[in-house]
Amino acid sequence: SFIMSNKGKKLLVYKNYIFRCNKTTIFKKYWVFNERNCGVFVHTSSKDEFISTVGEHNHIVEPHFLDIRSVKEKMKERIFGETT
Repeated sequence: SFIMSNKGKKLLVYKNYIFRCNKTTIFKKYWVFNERNCGVFVHTSSKDEFISTVGEHNHIVEPHFLDIRSVKEKMKERIFGETT
């Protein structure tokens, strides 16, 4: 699934980890984990269909980050919706 970053860019959510798009080609998108110390990558097609993962996480998943982002995104939508 996907969520939006604070800057309005699409972020990939895969197995409760959040990835940002690092590179896009005609056929593939390369996603890198948000934390620099973790060397995990996800590859998707240009149509956002899952292809593969590379590497393993060296830390536990922290699903509360997804909850926080979700609440922030809903608040932002509500604020922009009410002010127009």
